[in-house]
Amino acid sequence: DASIAMKMGHVARGACLGFPTQNTHGYEIAHLGAIVNCVQILEAYCQGSFSEFPH
Repeated sequence: DASIAMKMGHVARGACLGFPTQNTHGYEIAHLGAIVNCVQILEAYCQGSFSEFPH
């Protein structure tokens, strides 16, 4: 949980990363583009080029 890590001083800021889904009878449905975009944002953040994204 990011809020606990921030409270304990382990990280300067936290974030929530995910994509919208719809649950139909126990099966998650997600747009494939949402998954791809989520991966691209995570890669950019991990590589330190996150400055191009709004905060």
